[in-house]
Amino acid sequence: MKVRLIKTADCNRHPGWIRFERDYDVLEMYIYKDGKIDIRLISDENGTPAIFPLSDFQIVCQKVYQDWSFEALRDGAISLAPNSWLESNFWEKYFNDDPETVSIFDNEVKKILAH
Repeated sequence: MKVRLIKTADCNRHPGWIRFERDYDVLEMYIYKDGKIDIRLISDENGTPAIFPLSDFQIVCQKVYQDWSFEALRDGAISLAPNSWLESNFWEKYFNDDPETVSIFDNEVKKILAH
């Protein structure tokens, strides 16, 4: 799935993190009970994976990656992501620079970007 930041989005909401008129590969989606959807992208700021509201984007390719799995979260939300990212504390380990977790992330991102 690919998205593009739309011009109507609040310009001050994502300063330096993402740019208008650039396509981004969606790495993960969170769908909440209230219908809100967040997406995880690789930001332009240091290549950090970051979460943004889907409502700020136009979907330019609807094809979902075949290796995604879904997980029901405790708050009733659903996460769609590579199966290896659904393990407990994955993002905590990633942002704490756990070498094995960072390697798993990098390998999955390569697959997504090659898709």
